[in-house]
Amino acid sequence: MIRLSTLLILALGLEQAAFAESAESIAARASENSAFSASHSRATLQMVLYRDGSRYRERRLTVITHKSGSSRRSRVTFLGPADISGTKFLSLEPTAGDTQQFLYLPAFKKVKRIVGTERHKPFVQSDFSYADLEGFDADDWRWRSLPDGDYKGEGCFVLEAVPKNSVERDYGKVMIWVHKKNLVALAADYYDKPGATVIKRYWAEKLAKRDDRWIPTSSFLETSSERTKTELRVESIDFKSQVPESEFDQAALER
Repeated sequence: MIRLSTLLILALGLEQAAFAESAESIAARASENSAFSASHSRATLQMVLYRDGSRYRERRLTVITHKSGSSRRSRVTFLGPADISGTKFLSLEPTAGDTQQFLYLPAFKKVKRIVGTERHKPFVQSDFSYADLEGFDADDWRWRSLPDGDYKGEGCFVLEAVPKNSVERDYGKVMIWVHKKNLVALAADYYDKPGATVIKRYWAEKLAKRDDRWIPTSSFLETSSERTKTELRVESIDFKSQVPESEFDQAALER
């Protein structure tokens, strides 16, 4: 079973030979070779929120991950500014079963589990929903290779993913443009449940090679109907950092 997430699939990093295989195989390799698929990783990022084309809020955060087989754990800690500093988010993606998510708000000194309709709400006022951060199984989607295309003049492989059970998903279809040379996702369109209208759009603005992996160092997710977008800038990332398992339990959120 291959565990993917909406965020991870944007950071595709595939071997050239993969494109002679099926779309399902490409999706599986995407998970195994993505920028954040290393057994351990530690990154510092900036999150910039835009409204009507103008930036109105900036955050700084760290992301640590631990991957073992097809299970994955990640924790986000906000460093600033003061109104969000100390807020933490924990995601536990088991090999089988549903992803568990927890949010710690320092003002209330309380850990809250994200369940039900809360999954569809914005993550800390960004364009990402909590559901966007959940893991999912690749075999729950139908994958298809479309004719090659291009994005901003760059030749791309084009993939399409349609959920087998649309009731459980926020999107009716996802299309991804993957750079033919460095094999990073340059863009992705997220469609409404009927699969007719793009409701969110992702694109990579800048790429860099870190520890032999190509990653987007500046990327955007835009929500067309709200006229908002969220930028993620990677300040630093370490794929060799050993992250203790104790950093991924609920007690760690309150430390």
